[in-house]
Amino acid sequence: MKACAQADTSSGHELFAPVSGIWVFSSQQQDKNTKSKLYGATSPSANWVIGQWDIPHDLPPFFNNVTQNSYASVRYNGIGHFTLQQNATTLPCTVVFPSGKRAVNEFDLFVGSIPLYETAYPKTLNGKREPLSSLSHIFETATVRPTTIRVADTACPVTRAVIGTGIVATDLETRQTFFYQISFSIYQADQRKMTLAQLQPAWFFTGTNTQAGAPDQFGYGDRVWSSYGVSPATQNNVTAFDLDVLPRLKQLIFQGAKYGMDQNLANWAVTGLYYGQSAFGHVAYGSAWSGLSLMAN
Repeated sequence: MKACAQADTSSGHELFAPVSGIWVFSSQQQDKNTKSKLYGATSPSANWVIGQWDIPHDLPPFFNNVTQNSYASVRYNGIGHFTLQQNATTLPCTVVFPSGKRAVNEFDLFVGSIPLYETAYPKTLNGKREPLSSLSHIFETATVRPTTIRVADTACPVTRAVIGTGIVATDLETRQTFFYQISFSIYQADQRKMTLAQLQPAWFFTGTNTQAGAPDQFGYGDRVWSSYGVSPATQNNVTAFDLDVLPRLKQLIFQGAKYGMDQNLANWAVTGLYYGQSAFGHVAYGSAWSGLSLMAN
């Protein structure tokens, strides 16, 4: 199945290099003398990285292109292909963040671009940062197959499985950061079964990262069905998404003026990209990914 909302990409250029291998990014605090939190790559030339946020124990280094523990697994299946699996069935329902805020526990597992400050590793971002004002389109493509979701119980206030993508934009003048996330599908508990839930978009950071307490951070959770007019990915089916995300990015930056977002598009540039899934409550599920691209013109 193909879900489209874009135009011709023939004259575009890739903003990020294709996945040619994967590192693991530690979720744990490390000694101040530690230069990097990346470890255990599929190969020294790996140019993407696993994010494993709020996992109780970090994944081990890759072995034979697989890393796994009792909470998650990632398999690298060759250039541009990988599979993710999460087991959140024993995790607590809520968590207290460094900011002191208590919230529903969100366990994230994704494969994304290597952070720009990790200069000792292969670059994921191609070339220089390009101002949004200089671009006409940003076309994002992804092919994903969500697997069957297992529900252990519905004891938590939220029991949900989310699959999607995230684009990180940075304002090079003000140092503001915008996390633009797009849900490709959301399954939510209905009694003891999981059903598609077409939740509405919403802001989740409006100037302060409510989890870490960091300032100058903004975040918006978008949905393909409400903002792009395409159907969500469904369990055990392959869906190819093809979206022009730049108009929506611009629209949200303008909407963010009320929260203090810089309105000069010449200051904003895409600096990060990730694909993956989030688990809320006592669920286990996975996803298979390929065809990833972020192309601009």
